[in-house]
Amino acid sequence: MARAYWKEQSAFFRMTDLEVRTALRGWLLPAPLLESPVLFRGRNPFTGDPIERWSRVSNTRVLYPSGAIRSPSLDAYPWISGEGLQPNDMMALTEIVLRCPPDLAEDHWGRFLDGPEDANDILQPVSPEFVDAVAALPFDAIETIATRWLQATDVKGLMPGWPARVLENVRDFFEQGRESTYYFWTCR
Repeated sequence: MARAYWKEQSAFFRMTDLEVRTALRGWLLPAPLLESPVLFRGRNPFTGDPIERWSRVSNTRVLYPSGAIRSPSLDAYPWISGEGLQPNDMMALTEIVLRCPPDLAEDHWGRFLDGPEDANDILQPVSPEFVDAVAALPFDAIETIATRWLQATDVKGLMPGWPARVLENVRDFFEQGRESTYYFWTCR
């Protein structure tokens, strides 16, 4: 019996643009990153405190077309488990492998495909820079990076050794098609 990605909490997918448009009919790709960071102001929805942050991620949302598929099936596409890791965990890894500050790492993980409001699926494009950096990691660097990643996250409940295992699996998956387009899937 084949493993099902939807039994996972997160997964990486390799899909073409046509496959994304077909599997996620009616969903819209996120806007490209802005040329330079812009100051966004808002309020923390939990505390009401003002928030200011610089980002290259556009906060413009478009209305998705009516008839957008609510529960897409991605079973037909190559994938690997993300072992329950979430975008903030990937941001921590991005800071390490791209040697970038947190706000730039957030630019890599702050974009989502726009689908129906009540959809349980969340799909994010994985930046080509991140794919290239992870795919190019030498095998002997994985343990060091995994140790740094573990120290930078607050992940609980995963099997011991998860950082090196996930990093090696993702590196091998990205290495299979560096020129491909990758997506990170999570569910609500």
